[in-house]
Amino acid sequence: QLDVRNDPVNDLMITPYFEDVDEPYTQDVRQGFIYSGDTVKFTGQYAYLEGLSNGVLVNPETQLTMEITRLDAEEDGGKGYIEQVGETTYHNFSGGVFEIDIKAPVFTNEYTYEFKLVNLPSGAEDTTLGFCDGSTVYGCGTFDIKVDRNAPTVQTNSWLAQKGATKEILSDFLSTATYHCVDVSVTIAEKEAMFYGDLMVNWKFYDSIESDLPWGVYVNSFGTTEPMSMPLELDTIPGGYVGSSSCLDLWPVDQISDPELKFDPDESQMGGVQIVMWVSGVDSAGVGVQLGGGPQDDGSVSPIVSSIAQHKSLYSFISEKPSFEILNVRLDENPRVGDSMMIEVEVRNTGTMAGSTELIVNSVINGMTPTQEGIVVVTELEIGEKRWFELKLEPFGETTTGMYYIISENGTTNDPLYDGNDAKWGDAFNVKVAEEDNSTNFLLIVVLLVVVIGVLGTLVVVLARRGGGESMLDDEYEDDDYGAAGGDKVLAEIPADVSPMMAEAMKEFPQWTQAEIQGYFDQGWDIESLHDWLNNQ
Repeated sequence: QLDVRNDPVNDLMITPYFEDVDEPYTQDVRQGFIYSGDTVKFTGQYAYLEGLSNGVLVNPETQLTMEITRLDAEEDGGKGYIEQVGETTYHNFSGGVFEIDIKAPVFTNEYTYEFKLVNLPSGAEDTTLGFCDGSTVYGCGTFDIKVDRNAPTVQTNSWLAQKGATKEILSDFLSTATYHCVDVSVTIAEKEAMFYGDLMVNWKFYDSIESDLPWGVYVNSFGTTEPMSMPLELDTIPGGYVGSSSCLDLWPVDQISDPELKFDPDESQMGGVQIVMWVSGVDSAGVGVQLGGGPQDDGSVSPIVSSIAQHKSLYSFISEKPSFEILNVRLDENPRVGDSMMIEVEVRNTGTMAGSTELIVNSVINGMTPTQEGIVVVTELEIGEKRWFELKLEPFGETTTGMYYIISENGTTNDPLYDGNDAKWGDAFNVKVAEEDNSTNFLLIVVLLVVVIGVLGTLVVVLARRGGGESMLDDEYEDDDYGAAGGDKVLAEIPADVSPMMAEAMKEFPQWTQAEIQGYFDQGWDIESLHDWLNNQ
């Protein structure tokens, strides 16, 4: 019986085994087509049934003969198949192991083969037919070989490249605003079979496509003169496939090994640079794709050709990006310690495409090193559009002089969009000390009012007494007895805890109360000046 084993988990043949041994090679003859006239090597072994049933291989030593019959193949105009008459061949082998070369027909079609042992020794029986009845294992008594003599071909005017974000079709030009995300598609005429990984899209940046001279910046950045490649997804359509890739990055910065080169090219380096894209690959029979462009025999490189610009895979590389300018800046006036500065910025997009950005705000004090204060987030602006944006900064912590702000896109101060110290803006300022707290001022005012009211009250009392007909400041009295008696009374009424000066004043001026005397003291009077004033009345 034929030894039949496979690996269904990994979808692998073990025995029997079929292999395309002629170029162009087919990776797996079970699934793909082989090229016209290729040789397929058919290997396997027969063993005694009793041993096979017990997992022991015992091969017969006698010579055996295998009959291989190729059945008739029918014509199919839709697939391009040509009718072929079948044939039968015989192959002898010994020791139970066989290795047979099967020459494939030259015309495109799908051919079915059946095989069995014939002319067995007397008493011998081949149980393979019964064993393989209903089996789906490739090579268990039968196998198919599909022949393809047609080359896969890029269909005319089928190439298309689009901006990944907007799906806008690219034609003639490909810019820095687009080349990190490009959608590409192409149609391949292929009636037989192609598999994922068989069709590639390739691209390279060139100084000269006539001499296949790559752009120097491309070579320095990626360290190679070879093109970049990416497999295309394949979708089946009538008569062929559509190969496509979404958001293809033509300048993958993450593949640049030198940290100093991990950036997009500068506009000044891009003069005359062209990008060529092409497709390459093979069908399942190993036949190469035709009309896909790429390197030519004359040393040049060719795009996919078309008289319609959008279907031609050649592009001039240009710089296209948003660019921003600051029109006006508004700052809070007379900032003080503890205040939070509000910066308002009017920004306009002067570039060649819509875009957004972040503006870095740095502060400078007396020409010292700039300090980053915050970021103004500029949302998307259309070409020529202008809009106000604002940023509130942290409170000032101390007084300063000669302070100003610098605003730039990259955070450096070499080429800022705004420099507050520049004569064009003249926005340098000082940060003053904080204003006194209003509650403190209010308390001071209340205290002063109380003092003033007290003084005014004292004067009113004094004037009222004068208006009653007696002088409060008389320094002479009607008789000496009154003075002596009054003096004793004053002494008796002077509190023990007053100062010596107050005690003396209460003795000298018994007509006034302690509070009235204290009021005069608070106004700057002393005992001597009070005496002088009374003497002049």
